[in-house]
Amino acid sequence: MQKTNSERVYLLYLLAKQDYSYAQLKQKLKLRGNLSLEQIESLLDEFIQNGWQSDLRYAHMVVSSCLNKHYGLLRIQQKLIYEKGVDPATLGKVLSLLEIDWVKEARLCYREKYHDQPITDLKDKQKRIQYLLRQGYGLDLAVQTCNNLRQDIG
Repeated sequence: MQKTNSERVYLLYLLAKQDYSYAQLKQKLKLRGNLSLEQIESLLDEFIQNGWQSDLRYAHMVVSSCLNKHYGLLRIQQKLIYEKGVDPATLGKVLSLLEIDWVKEARLCYREKYHDQPITDLKDKQKRIQYLLRQGYGLDLAVQTCNNLRQDIG
């Protein structure tokens, strides 16, 4: 019981500073090694029931932050699902709630980096497409964005 209380205080301390996903908190408690897996899951379930931890709220916060940085869908999926351990269904719910226009987001990302500078040659176009790919946009969307903006400018 004493160990559970100290771990409860530890979780409250962590969550008072920032939100964490269920998987992140579970990993932190495992690393401390004070509780069994069943006790960890029971403690985390208590936090979910009290509304102190929510993967949906956490995913919404991370997606909003990523959109402010003009990240694309692929980069957001990488960050939430593979790095933070959020369930893909939870991410899907958040994305459907936000109703994101990915074409618009790709244009914003492109314009923030390149403004209205025209594409000079094939190498420059490839560089710009690679930038959009690194930001997490798919190849089709990256090529479409570069082509459309070139037409808008020219």
